[in-house]
Amino acid sequence: MFCCCIFLAVSLLHSLCHFHVSGYDPSCTEFPVFTPSALVVKYGDPANVTCVVCQKDCSGDASGLEHAMGKVTQNGTTMFWTVDRLTEWDIFVMCYYNTDAGDHCSSTVNITIYQPPESVSISFVNHTGMMFENQLYTLQCSVQNVAPVQSLTVTFYRGNTALGHLQSNSEQKKPVNETFTLNITPSREDDGAQYWCETKLELGPAGPQRPPVVTSEKLPAIVHWWFTDSSCTEFPVFTPSALIVKYGDPANATCDACQKDCSGDGFGLEHAVGKVTGHGTTMFWTVDRLTKWDTYLICYYNTDAGDQCSSTVNITIYQPPESVSISFVNHTGMMFEEQQYTLQCSVQNVAPVQNLTVTFYRGNTALGHLQSNSEEKKPVNETFTLNTNSSREDDGAQYWCEAKLELGPAGPQRPPVVTSEKLPAIVHYGPELIGPPNPDVITVTEGDTLHLNCSFVGNPSPSYTWTVPVNSSLSDNGGILTIKSIGFEHEGQYICTVSNTVGTVTKEFNIDVQASPLIWIIAGVSAAVLFVIILCVLCCRFYKQNRKGSYNLKDVLRFPKHTALPLQNCENV
Repeated sequence: MFCCCIFLAVSLLHSLCHFHVSGYDPSCTEFPVFTPSALVVKYGDPANVTCVVCQKDCSGDASGLEHAMGKVTQNGTTMFWTVDRLTEWDIFVMCYYNTDAGDHCSSTVNITIYQPPESVSISFVNHTGMMFENQLYTLQCSVQNVAPVQSLTVTFYRGNTALGHLQSNSEQKKPVNETFTLNITPSREDDGAQYWCETKLELGPAGPQRPPVVTSEKLPAIVHWWFTDSSCTEFPVFTPSALIVKYGDPANATCDACQKDCSGDGFGLEHAVGKVTGHGTTMFWTVDRLTKWDTYLICYYNTDAGDQCSSTVNITIYQPPESVSISFVNHTGMMFEEQQYTLQCSVQNVAPVQNLTVTFYRGNTALGHLQSNSEEKKPVNETFTLNTNSSREDDGAQYWCEAKLELGPAGPQRPPVVTSEKLPAIVHYGPELIGPPNPDVITVTEGDTLHLNCSFVGNPSPSYTWTVPVNSSLSDNGGILTIKSIGFEHEGQYICTVSNTVGTVTKEFNIDVQASPLIWIIAGVSAAVLFVIILCVLCCRFYKQNRKGSYNLKDVLRFPKHTALPLQNCENV
């Protein structure tokens, strides 16, 4: 009976050594590979791309290449997509295969279709003809029929000097018409200069080596300044040369009307508010509270020839925002991963708004800087928007915005800054595995304790469901399943299903149970004891038959068939 038990144990161990369970992972072990990895194609040009579907995890004909236009040829697991004229703006090419487990593994190639501008023109907004020194004007660059407009950079020039670079916030992929504006304040040195703008489609490393560039015509500038009579040998000088004053604060300026060309009392200082005192040709202007937005100062003198020579001082009156707030456009509550949302920063009662820079933040990371195109000098309310794509890393982050009045060297040394409240982000995302993936087969020894770790993170927190082999007794604590004193009945596949409101994933464990080494020790000792007993019995029988004389060990093992010895004599051995 004991020998039968040993035989069964050895047979079971032999069968386990030759039993194989294939590992299964719901995630794809590889993905189709496109060559090139990205396509940048001019509208109407031919295009082609190659896809290697898979290297090792392919199964039969369960693969393909989905496309909106063009044709596909195939050689094994390699597919070739070609199109003679790419004229579909919403184009896609997706390569995929299905695993033996039924998972769908796919890749898409990023395709950018571009079209250089048909035309580019420059002009002034609401202005024609001559300009005046120290007055604000707005240049506009009109771009016709360009795509994708988000890859377009517009640069304004005065002669060969770049004045500013602008980009569009539009996400439209099809051709659009777009207008870009830039504020300028001409000086007398700008008289006769030429304004123009340049558009450049910057399409990255996969695009043309020479980005498509289209320029506008040249727009000549005719700048008039006050009393430009050639008989003026000098002009009044203001100190300071520019004034930047907070609304309601006091202000003052000094004007030296002339040094050598003055004639009698023919000089003065014209002003909208405040009072003027004088000492010779030097005049002092003061105001206790500057509350007039359209204020001005003109200092002048008259020459002997009757010409009037004058200068003006540039006065900027500013008011920091009364309040700054942040919110989402048409959205409240939780967000979802990989969805696009629009942040808006509302700035109340600020002037001059064209000097305002609004910066959006996520935590301490700046997301973007925006400025207004408004030319209004009086306080206004302005709203700035920025698109953002949420990810699981953003969960718990705080969005906020900062409004800064940048008033230049003559302004406050510390520019006025007002920040919004913090807007917490709650991002929901599907379960994600914590730690490394498990091996294909987990081998344990009979009698040991096994812990299967199926811990995932997700928002909201995921729930766990275990599918176990029949007749398995176990205890689970959410993502960790424990089997105490594991036996052969616990062999098989354990499936952990993890789900929340965003998605569901599964993780599989394949368990192989080996016999305990203690069984082999007991079996070895038992076999040795049995051998000793058998040897003793054989020796006893031989002695009873040959009570005297010598004998060979070979004779003991021959099992003689003749007369047996009396039992009572064997008892005396």
